[in-house]
Amino acid sequence: MISYVRPIWSLYSRWKEYMNYRNDLERETLDDLASAVVSHHPHSTLSLLWSIHDLVVPHKASIRAGIFQHLKDLIDHDAATCDLGQSPQQLAYGLYKLIAATETKAFAMMTFSWMLLRESGKGNFSRETKLAQLGHVKREEEALMNAREVMENLSRVFWRCDPEVHLEGVTYLQVTDLLQGYIENEVDMNSEGTCTQTCSAYGNGFPDVRTGCTDNRKQKFCSMQRPCNGNIFNCKFIDADAWVCLSDKPERRYGYIEYENADPGKVVTGIKFEKVDNIFYLKIQQGYPMAGGEVKPSSVEWKPVDPYETLSAAPKDGYMTLTYEDRAVDLDDLFAPAGHVITGVGFRRLGAHLGLTIQVTPINFTTGELKPDLSYWKSNMNTDASDKNPRKQLPLVDVAVPIYTVFDSVVDSHHDMWLQFGPTSEVKDAAQTTVPFLDAQEVFSRDKEQAPGGMREDLQGSMRENSYESHEGGSVHVSGGE
Repeated sequence: MISYVRPIWSLYSRWKEYMNYRNDLERETLDDLASAVVSHHPHSTLSLLWSIHDLVVPHKASIRAGIFQHLKDLIDHDAATCDLGQSPQQLAYGLYKLIAATETKAFAMMTFSWMLLRESGKGNFSRETKLAQLGHVKREEEALMNAREVMENLSRVFWRCDPEVHLEGVTYLQVTDLLQGYIENEVDMNSEGTCTQTCSAYGNGFPDVRTGCTDNRKQKFCSMQRPCNGNIFNCKFIDADAWVCLSDKPERRYGYIEYENADPGKVVTGIKFEKVDNIFYLKIQQGYPMAGGEVKPSSVEWKPVDPYETLSAAPKDGYMTLTYEDRAVDLDDLFAPAGHVITGVGFRRLGAHLGLTIQVTPINFTTGELKPDLSYWKSNMNTDASDKNPRKQLPLVDVAVPIYTVFDSVVDSHHDMWLQFGPTSEVKDAAQTTVPFLDAQEVFSRDKEQAPGGMREDLQGSMRENSYESHEGGSVHVSGGE
């Protein structure tokens, strides 16, 4: 493909330069340039165009697949597409745009070349011009048809690969002290100083039953560790001696989450998590839409988050304080319908679950004009208690600290699932870390001229031994527009 496309683009650059100085050039020079475009030589622009078309739309008798189908086959055989920086559908669309732009440049040169030859008295070339127009329409229609057929079956999702080095606050964020393993000798949990009860005797009211550490010179562990002022959940009795290494790292206990919209007239082009004063925000990349589903590259920017000065200023349905009872997160794929783009992202609270929501706005595909009066919010309101097709829980069992894994993450969840924040494995990490971590890497398409048409909140892990909650972006639906 590149051996056919590159000569056309190279000649087009020279052709524009020649046209700027056509009145100063020799007639023979212009005629030679025109002949190089429309002759039947194998390397003429006309011949190269048909060679490109043969790659896109093979002859019926050919056993070779078209270039778009070949691209789909390559993507289907390689599940690790996180390094593409764009969705498989965007990749195919980029290839189509290259072919369409090449066709346009070549046809413009051909049309003007026959005019130059006609001015030189080489012939009338009216029939040649008409055949060129018919060929131009045929190639455009067949290329679009083949591209559309393949693109409709390609994924619109793209996501970020694991970084080489994990840096908290840069590549990942974590909820701290939400649920944490806590070790206590029973003798320090009751006023009698006995060790005869079971977990059920203490319920979940740890602060109510604690009376202070026992006066035992051999038992100093109670007074040495940072006390737990929360409640007891999932109590377990361990009949064994243990060596415990204490940590002096101060950690806060709760996190909050909030939503953010694009500025008026702009669309969302990227997303990431950001943590400010122990509050998790959704930060968006935004830009002005243009015709054809494109985004003006110079307008693309990350919109700074606007942190709350007080929690009373936060919308009650747009954030959630993480507690033992309220720590469930819904995992969904949300896409804007055809003819719409995303202009806002956020979280919606549904009982004890927090889920993703997107604001979608109709767009005129031809002009790029938004219709903000018709915007609305879209989310998946299905729950794990629904009578039909309830949400499925994604359990996090025996999970280690995500940043220490030696395996690359893979997407471990799918649409209509949910998970709970919880502690790491007692064996692997003494249940000291809250998982999953939040992937803080920026998620946006490398093709800054395309607006995402969907958002996804999912879990990445290596057989769930390491867990990241992350966002994925989705490209614009191929059939969208007016």
